[in-house]
Amino acid sequence: MTFAHPVPRYGHHRAADRLHAIHGAVAGERSSIVLVTAADGGGKSHLVDSVVAELSGVTSVLVRALPWEKDARWVVAERVLERLPRPDTEPARRPGPEETEPAGAPVLVDALAAALVSAGPGAVVVVDDAEYADPASLRVLASALEDAGGASVLLVLTLGSPAQGPSADLCSELARETVRLGALDQSEIRTLVATRTGREPSAAAARRLLDYTGGEAGAVATVADQAPDSWWNAPFSVPPLPASVEREIAALLDGMDPNHRAVIEAAAVLSPPVTYEALSALLAARSRITVSPALIGAALDVAHAADLARVDFTPGAASVRFRSPLLRTAVLRGVPPSELLRLHTLAAHVADEAGDLDAALDHRASASIGPDPDLSETMGARARMHARAGRWSSAGHAYLTAAALNPDAERARDLQIDGVDALLNAGRISEARSLAQSLERARSDARRDAVLGSLALHLGHAGEAQVLLERALAARTDGTAGTPNSNPVPLAQKFVVHSLCEWRPARIRHWAGVVTGSGRPEQPEVEEARAIEMLGRAIEGGPDTAPAVEDRLAGLAPAVAQRFEMAAGWIALARDDLESARRHLGSAVPTADVSGSARISIWAQAWLARTLLLRGEWDDALRVVDTAARRVDDLELDLLAPVVHWPGAVIRSMRGDHLGAAAHLRNLTTSADAYPIQVIPSAMARMQVAASTGDYSSVRLAAQPLVALAAERDIDQPGYWPWHDLYTHALVLAGRLDEAEELIEPAEARAERQGHRSTLARLGAVRARIAAVRGDVDECSRIFRRSLDHLDGLAMPYYSARMHFGYGQTLRRAGRRREAHLALGTARDIYEQLGARAYVERCDRERRAGGVDVTRTGGNSTLTPQESAVATLVAAGRTNAQAAEELFLSVKTVQYHLTRIYSKLGVSGRTELAAFVSRNAEPLRTDHDPPGEL
Repeated sequence: MTFAHPVPRYGHHRAADRLHAIHGAVAGERSSIVLVTAADGGGKSHLVDSVVAELSGVTSVLVRALPWEKDARWVVAERVLERLPRPDTEPARRPGPEETEPAGAPVLVDALAAALVSAGPGAVVVVDDAEYADPASLRVLASALEDAGGASVLLVLTLGSPAQGPSADLCSELARETVRLGALDQSEIRTLVATRTGREPSAAAARRLLDYTGGEAGAVATVADQAPDSWWNAPFSVPPLPASVEREIAALLDGMDPNHRAVIEAAAVLSPPVTYEALSALLAARSRITVSPALIGAALDVAHAADLARVDFTPGAASVRFRSPLLRTAVLRGVPPSELLRLHTLAAHVADEAGDLDAALDHRASASIGPDPDLSETMGARARMHARAGRWSSAGHAYLTAAALNPDAERARDLQIDGVDALLNAGRISEARSLAQSLERARSDARRDAVLGSLALHLGHAGEAQVLLERALAARTDGTAGTPNSNPVPLAQKFVVHSLCEWRPARIRHWAGVVTGSGRPEQPEVEEARAIEMLGRAIEGGPDTAPAVEDRLAGLAPAVAQRFEMAAGWIALARDDLESARRHLGSAVPTADVSGSARISIWAQAWLARTLLLRGEWDDALRVVDTAARRVDDLELDLLAPVVHWPGAVIRSMRGDHLGAAAHLRNLTTSADAYPIQVIPSAMARMQVAASTGDYSSVRLAAQPLVALAAERDIDQPGYWPWHDLYTHALVLAGRLDEAEELIEPAEARAERQGHRSTLARLGAVRARIAAVRGDVDECSRIFRRSLDHLDGLAMPYYSARMHFGYGQTLRRAGRRREAHLALGTARDIYEQLGARAYVERCDRERRAGGVDVTRTGGNSTLTPQESAVATLVAAGRTNAQAAEELFLSVKTVQYHLTRIYSKLGVSGRTELAAFVSRNAEPLRTDHDPPGEL
């Protein structure tokens, strides 16, 4: 029997990142060859095309090897040569068709090598479908790369899998690295469908296509091309089966031994992964054939050879999987309807005997040909059991199946409402949103409004959620709803989450009390309410709950414990215990699709990224952000987009990745109907991005939503939303000292009472700046040293670098240049370790402006260090006010420096200064500042 071992594969996002990384390394060093492989239709050509299109400023050549030219010697190499730029020297003569390989190959190698050198560093040559390239061309290209000397060229070969062309083995031998493509993910499917069809598919439709096709790019494209309009509007029905796939599988099955075909059909009826035990039992129940291990093995060998199915030999749990659900559907389509119903009935009995109640109920539902109220009630009871255990995805599936089977319209409606609610609890917002469209047209009652209010909450529509939840509460209170008042837990728990997003801890406690005091401890909402209540008390400054959390976690099911892990991790982060935060949040991130909640997992990822940011583990933080961001987009969980993108915007802006930071900013909320939990991180991200470029007027503008929000509710609890220092620093630079001091005083007093060290450190740094501007430099130094002491032992290099940078700026402004030079050097070292290139450059600029350790060059045309810093900023487009803020100078001082700069350099204004700086790529020559100049 053939064994199939799993092979590690790249997702398309990771594959694109890897190709960019390889190209970046090649552009700075030596040439390389990389092989990109994928199954036919797996998207390898699309991936390579998109990566090449994103590379700007480099030469790129793409050729495709054609099957009918596989025996034409050198045809691919010559095609590459034709499309490369001509070298300055006359290229070598190309071989004619009459020349033999020994005579012609060296000439072609020389010509290609010369062309590759002239293409410039970072050039990319792609040979698509390289299995059909003639071997002589591949050898010539490889030799040319070796002979190209100083050229740095990336040669990309794409190869189908399984590869069948004459050069497949040679491609593998030549490649220094292989990138194997896996399936498309949900966001990539949405992009592919939009590109091919012009549609903007919903996340629910993309998820259904992913489930149906297994993410195989060719299959996605085929289904998308053939799906009718009706399917896109109701993506929960089965997508169309492409006629080409149906014909191919029908022909394959018709050519099989009947006994082998029976095995494949039985495997298709069972839900994946199909165990050997279940398959053997179903075949025996079918009784048309004699079951033996040899028969099953022979049939699976046939399926393996046809690339139809695979066997995963996990020790003790071998299983069969079809290569994609699409192929499984095609097999089922070939089974006569009466036989298919019989197989599902038999499979239900097999599942019953194996104790798999979920599978048994699913098979009974598949075998039903009309309404079945008894089965509907059984499915509903099973759904409630899953819900009590926190298995929300399974609960949602069972509720919705029960709704489809129920002949009573009102009962079916109630079950659908429960199903949508379960999907929301699972975090599958996109699917819940699609299903809720029918509920919006239905009559209003407490249960319907409560679920629609919860949907609005997760979409980040605070006002709409408030209206719907209040209406549901009023209906339940006055008894006008068709449901009794006996179970207040589901609605009260929605108010718990709503109050958290509104950042109202007193209301969290109130509604959590309603849930926990309901006398229904078996409901999962009770444990979630307790977790959020614990968070609410911590926000209000309550006692440390860590010991109670550890005791509680030991007795909880994983899906319920996830809530406590997330809450405990968030509290630990807010209280400067980063190690505990990382441990708890890391435990809350993993969630299987059938257990736990994707939305809780994303909450945990957001705070984990923030934890890693503060710890200085920025590469890990970005990986968490990028993963969570894709999940937010796939699920349409708009509520959590800002808190996920906030740390990404901070890190990428500080690293000088302005395009990356801007991409994060596009995902922040600007809605007037947004929750504080969205507004606060959105404003903080915009503030930091503006600060990274020294644009403090934009920092002050970005902070206005926070200032307005702080005036109406308490968002200043130490450790949760650290916005004061960045904003008040911008106020100090604008000379608004009294306003800055008034803002930090209550927050500082609160941090003193709670002993919150990182808040005391950050606000102390602002107070030190204020003291320096008022002329008390000794007091400034004393406060800064005390603030740095607060950070001692907290392992927060991010905050430490910010404080040293601010300290250095302040000391330089006060004329304490050598001390400033040392402080800025410390900040620079930390920023360099973090990869914060933008701030490394700012530290260097500040140190040059201070004039310490700058070699004296003399001459009337040289600039002082501070003049050089001013010239660089103004040439980059800063206004006088912006340059003054970034260098911690007055506007008049900048104007004074500009007058001297224009005179020394012989330019008449900002435009000529920008041209002068652009022409002189080396740093402007500098002299020491005259004594006493600030």
